[in-house]
Amino acid sequence: MELKTDLIVMTNVPHVQAIFCGLANDGVDPASGDTVVTWQNRLSMIFTAFTSKDFYAQVRLLDATGQETVLIDYDGSQAVRKFDSDLQNKSTSGYFTEAAALASGEVYLSALNLNRENGQVQVRHNPVVDAHLQPRGRVRGRDRHERVRQRLRGSHCYRSCWC
Repeated sequence: MELKTDLIVMTNVPHVQAIFCGLANDGVDPASGDTVVTWQNRLSMIFTAFTSKDFYAQVRLLDATGQETVLIDYDGSQAVRKFDSDLQNKSTSGYFTEAAALASGEVYLSALNLNRENGQVQVRHNPVVDAHLQPRGRVRGRDRHERVRQRLRGSHCYRSCWC
C-alpha cells in the first residue's frame, strides 16, 4: 500500500493544482501569483524527496494530454531533474491510455514491464511497474526493479491489488 499512499500524497500537494491552474492561465497561478516554473521547482523538491526513499526509479507529473511537466529520475545513487528537451509526451503509452479510463482517485498499476524511454526499451533492462493516480493530470511513480521483485514475490495479482 506504500505506493498507493505515496501517489495520493504526491497528487494532493497544492503544487500540482497550482501547476495546472497556471498552465490554464498563461503560466501564472492566479491564486498565488507564482509562475508555473516556480511551482514546478517546488514540486521537484517533493518528488526528489520521494525518490530518495530508494523505492522509485522515476516520479513524474503528466498533464491531461500526457505531457511530462515535472520528471525526477533516480539512478540508484542520486535524483536528477529532467528539463524541457528530456520531457516526453506519454499519451500513446499503454499505461497512460489504460489509466485514462479510471475514475478520479482510482489507481492504475501495470504488470511488470521493461522500462521504455522515447519508445525504446532501455538497453540496460530495467523491470518496472508503472502506477498512476487519476486526477486532472497524473502523478506517475515507477518502482525500481529490486523493490518490484521483492514486493511481487508470491503475488498473483498486479492490477487489481491497487484499485
